[in-house]
Formats: sequence, C-alpha cells, structure tokens
Amino acid sequence: MELWWARLAQLVRYGPAAGLVTVAKRLLRPWLELGTVVVFELPLRRCTVAPGLEVRLLHADDAPRVAAAFGRRPEALVRRLARGDRGYCVFSEDEPLHMRWVTTRPTHIPEVGLWLRPAAGTVYVYDVETRAAARGRGLAGLARAAMDDGLAAEGFHAKVAYIRGDNHAMWRSLADAPGPLRRLCRVGYLRRRGRAPHVLGRPRWPLTAVPPPPSRSTSAIV
Repeated sequence: MELWWARLAQLVRYGPAAGLVTVAKRLLRPWLELGTVVVFELPLRRCTVAPGLEVRLLHADDAPRVAAAFGRRPEALVRRLARGDRGYCVFSEDEPLHMRWVTTRPTHIPEVGLWLRPAAGTVYVYDVETRAAARGRGLAGLARAAMDDGLAAEGFHAKVAYIRGDNHAMWRSLADAPGPLRRLCRVGYLRRRGRAPHVLGRPRWPLTAVPPPPSRSTSAIV
C-alpha cells in the first residue's frame, strides 16, 4: 500500500492534470508516442564557482569512469570528444556526480526527426544528468557556472537546448537559471511505433528538416 501511495504521489507531484497526461502517455506508449519539445536560449553568464567540488572539462582518459557512472558507452564519449564536443563534469573526490555536454555542430533531435543548428557564437547543450544519489545539492548550477564562464571567455554569448513539454522537473530547474530565458520554437510530435515522427506545427530556427551535408565539415569547439 505504501508503494502504491508513493507512486501516486509521484504522478500528481506537478498537479492532477500533469499526472493524468503522464498516465495516458504510458498507456499509449506501446503503440503511439506524442508530446512537445521546446527549444530555448539562455545567455552565458560569467560567474565564480563555489569551492568544495571540482568542475572540469573531460578528457579521453575520463571516458571509462564517467561512462560507468552515468550508464553510457565509453567509446561514445570518446567519439564526442574526438569531434570537438566538450563535456563538463562535477567531481567529488574523483567521483563523477554531474555531467553536461556542449557542441556547435548540427545535432539530430530524435523526438521530432529534425536537426538543431546552433548559430554563430552559440552552443547547444545536451545530455545533462546528475546522479540520483547526488541530486538536490546544486551541482547543476555549479557545472552551469563553470561552463558559462569558460565559454564566455572564448567569445560565445548564448546557449540553446530543448526540453520536452512535460519535463516538469527540468522546467522548475530552469526557473533558477540566470536569464532571460527566450523560447525560440515549440513543436509537437506524433510517432507511431516503427514509423518516423510526424511534426505538429511549423519548425523555426534553430530547428530544420535539412540534415548537414556529409561532405561539409561543421564547426566545432576547439
């Protein structure tokens, strides 16, 4: 009974309507997936990282340890680094607790089957995760501060990312991020099992349906 009440509390944590939507999506998931993605932009803010934890850029030697901590494949992380992407990680006594990645390359967004293309002077932030046991300690803010500081010093001025419309926890986290937050594009998607997604709405920059030409090299952070 306690487990049932715990699950119910989790479902209605962000309100009864959000809980009903979550239940409906779970029931439909074997046949149909639907939702929205919101692309937003935030300015980079130069600031000072609080002492006590280490926030640093990842290197290829870190890949096995970080991959094991976050359930990724080491070779996938090495490929990210080799193509110019950057990984920022918070460590406590050499243990990875939080990571986030940035790139300037066009990136495929699987939910909507579109490409996200950062503009000049802008980075795309992806694969942001805090380990479950370390949540609630403000690690995302520490990593964000270190990332923003380093990128701003190199001449970048903004970062873009996308969030699913029903990711209430992430929206709440963004409320504490230094703003102003600018919503660039919102599109819905409908995907039947085994088929390409159908986009609902008109994609706008930085989303595009055209993939990057394979013969043309895309810019990367160096």
